[in-house]
Amino acid sequence: MTIEQLGSIGELVGAIAVIGSLLYVGLQMRQNSKIVRSATATAATEISNNVYTPVISDPVMAEIAIRGLRDPSALDHVEMVRFTGHWQNSFIVLQNWFYQWKEGNLDGDIWAGWSQVFCDLYTTPGIKQFWERRKGYFALPFVVYCESTLFEGEPTAGYIPLSIQSNQD
Repeated sequence: MTIEQLGSIGELVGAIAVIGSLLYVGLQMRQNSKIVRSATATAATEISNNVYTPVISDPVMAEIAIRGLRDPSALDHVEMVRFTGHWQNSFIVLQNWFYQWKEGNLDGDIWAGWSQVFCDLYTTPGIKQFWERRKGYFALPFVVYCESTLFEGEPTAGYIPLSIQSNQD
C-alpha cells in the first residue's frame, strides 16, 4: 500500500468521524432543547403559583383584587399600591413567558393558555387602567405584542371576570 493510499484511507476515516461527531452533537442539542422546554414549563407553573398565592391565600388581597378589577377608583391609596404591585408582578411574569415563547423555550400551547388568561383579564376596567398607567415599564416588543395581538383577541366564551362573579355563578 502506498502512502497516497494510506492518506486517502485516513481522510475517509476522518470524514466518517466528523459526520459521526456532528450526528452526536445534533442528538445532544435536540435532547437539550427538550430539557430546556420542560424546565421552562415547570418554572412557568411554579411562578404562576407564586403570582396567584397572594390572592388565593389572603382574603384582604382577594377583596382588593375583586374591587380593583371592577373599579380601581374604589381602592384607597394602600389598596391601590397592593393592586398595582400584584399586577405589575403578574405582567412581569407574562413578559418573561412571552420572551421564552419567542425563543422557543415555552411550548406554544402553554403560551396560548396563559395569553388567553390575560386577554380575558383585559376586559376588566382595573386591568385596562393598570396597563395604560404601567405599560411604559415593559419592553417595547412585549407592549406592541400585547396591544396588537393579545388584547385584540377574543375573550373566552362565557368568561365572567372575577370582579363581577357572585356566589351564585
